[in-house]
Amino acid sequence: MIRYHLVLFILLYFPAKSEFVQDTIRFIALGDSYTIGQSIDKSDRWPNQFIDSLFELGFDIEKNDILATTGWTTGKLLQALNDSDLIQDYNLVSILIGVNNFYQNQPVGTFRLELSKIIDFALTLTNQDTSALFLMTIPDYGYTPFGESQKDVISENTNLYNQIKDSTAKEYGIRLVNITPISRNGIIDPDLVANDGLHPSEKQYRLWVNMVIEKLINDFDTKTEGVKNKMDYTLSQNGKEFKLSSTVEVFCEVYDLSGRRIKYFNSNKKFNLSSGVFLLRITIESQTYFHKVIVTI
Repeated sequence: MIRYHLVLFILLYFPAKSEFVQDTIRFIALGDSYTIGQSIDKSDRWPNQFIDSLFELGFDIEKNDILATTGWTTGKLLQALNDSDLIQDYNLVSILIGVNNFYQNQPVGTFRLELSKIIDFALTLTNQDTSALFLMTIPDYGYTPFGESQKDVISENTNLYNQIKDSTAKEYGIRLVNITPISRNGIIDPDLVANDGLHPSEKQYRLWVNMVIEKLINDFDTKTEGVKNKMDYTLSQNGKEFKLSSTVEVFCEVYDLSGRRIKYFNSNKKFNLSSGVFLLRITIESQTYFHKVIVTI
């Protein structure tokens, strides 16, 4: 299993009467052969490695679905979505599609249009929550034994389609995870390529997962920091030691993911937490805030 030596603060607002909220992941990965994990074991697919890592971090996994088939273009994926019985029941959706569009010489404009329609459909699965959706760039198969002889052309197309993904992600305000540079080490590190000489290996997918989780954590940190500065307290961390400081009276309760209260105290106090996922309920007068804290040091 992979361990992430990171601490994540995610600020959630609830009214004072809110009950304990347990983290549950309902995930679906949309794509093609890169999502289905062509030529490797099912357990080594990047979506499955991703979910395994989230489970290890203490998240509850309710759904881990994949809608992908080798050879699918954006059109094929869009058709599969329209023909599916998928409903608004996900809080995390990934999209990795497009390599077969240029491999099959389809018009670039078609890719742009159908990618937007796929995103529109994916947003119906998340109740229009853009923060629950992320795009992934197309890997560069020019850096594999299969594509090395046409590396320049393949890389040019990869860059073009990824630029479209970048502009589309900005248009919708969703995350884009750029895994392409990892794939471009496929020639100097053959272990990044599966035995078929074309698709990513378990090792490369593991690096993708590291990047996805780091991206999600960094985004949450950035969003949280700006809000925390407006509050009447600060939560600082040094290793496994935390300190809650405030200029006003603050009451803090610490819960584990089972909902069990394991600590409670007033502000201006240091406390330690072991590795795991915890929820800090911080009360200031009639307002209650929640910090989710992941400790994996």
